[in-house]
Amino acid sequence: MPIAEPFYDLASLLQCRSPSSVERWFGSIDFNSDLGELAKEPMVGILSSHSSRNQFANAWWQRRLQAALRIAKARNARILFAADSPSAEAIRHACTRLSVRYVEIRAKESHEKQSVISNSLGRMIRFQSHRDTSDMSLKKTPVSDRAVAFLSDVSIAIYIRPKGKLLRIVEARISESNIAPGSTWVAMHPAPANSQRTTEQKLSEAGAILWMFHDEGTEDVCECFTSPWGCHRRAQPATLAPVLKAPSHFMESDAYLIHCTRSRQGPWPDQSFAGFLDEALRLELIEQSPPENTLARILTQQRITATNHLKRGELATSCWSACPLGELLSRRAFQPHLSRWDWEPFGIAIRTQRMMDLGARPVTYLRENVIRRLSPDELPFAQPETSRLGDRDWTEEREWRVAGDLRLHSIRFSEAFVFTPNLPTAMQLAPLSRWPVCFLE
Repeated sequence: MPIAEPFYDLASLLQCRSPSSVERWFGSIDFNSDLGELAKEPMVGILSSHSSRNQFANAWWQRRLQAALRIAKARNARILFAADSPSAEAIRHACTRLSVRYVEIRAKESHEKQSVISNSLGRMIRFQSHRDTSDMSLKKTPVSDRAVAFLSDVSIAIYIRPKGKLLRIVEARISESNIAPGSTWVAMHPAPANSQRTTEQKLSEAGAILWMFHDEGTEDVCECFTSPWGCHRRAQPATLAPVLKAPSHFMESDAYLIHCTRSRQGPWPDQSFAGFLDEALRLELIEQSPPENTLARILTQQRITATNHLKRGELATSCWSACPLGELLSRRAFQPHLSRWDWEPFGIAIRTQRMMDLGARPVTYLRENVIRRLSPDELPFAQPETSRLGDRDWTEEREWRVAGDLRLHSIRFSEAFVFTPNLPTAMQLAPLSRWPVCFLE
């Protein structure tokens, strides 16, 4: 018969927290025995609101995280964070890479996939909530984030969204009589909107320590593209690839298949998430990386990496359009559910006949019930027909796909051209290209 995991009352472990404080913050809650040992160590808690895609990868967020880790090291403290927070993986990765001891806190009854702590730096606190607090200002906030704020000796808020749930937790910590004044730090946003500025001022007046960072300027993304390895690329030798205004026969021809590049959102297709976090930790990610960075990477690697993102089946493919370039870009539209444009004025066009030699196949548009009966080999080359009134007719894209990564080494000068929206970007990309670089305006 398995031995039950021992649980202890929080108030008996932390004498500086009164039972009434525990009741107000949590209601009825138990923490496991790890807390008994960890209560003897100072802890620096990290809180961060989540408001945008991969916000933890932004340079200003990473600077604050690294500073928080340095503070923890200087105090011989552990970093404390909620295991179910959106930035948990980034914090855990940074602690591991920089050899900072940490503790992650997780609900015992959580049904989410449990992370495995595979190094000596990490510990885990589990808790079990029997009855939540009756304090309505805290009841709607994540209980694991509450625990981070309540248990930490110093709490550092890397980012607090105005009117967000974490704002209530930070306000509750500042007003908690059992928590030392001046132990709640709030990092100031590098480019605050009026609401953000008002929130920071409100917290400062309540007793929070505002934390200002200097040298927050963003890099000029036109001056340096990032290499496939995440470091700034070295100067490339000049090539003989001409730069010219896109001629009409390029814009109107249907003899090419078009591949448009998009802004980078998260890891590169061939990059692990750990590698992506390493790049962020080295402060080498360009915030809101533009589509020309993706195109520069393709030209440098001489490869278009296949993915199966938002596609059917397990086979990874790259996507192309048989529409003339001018017609394709004239229909571009922003897709709110994906937070991106469907097509961008950056990419490469390769002659259709050459692409067929390399295995390109047109997509077949079929009814859903027909697609479900397709073999795994055919599934990646099928798209559903429009079935609802008012839905966009994607057959106008005339999509083609290529299975696997497409190697570009064999594409001759006369078989392709690169396109960009303007002359400055074309001049930036020309040293990387083996084909003519055309600008559209």
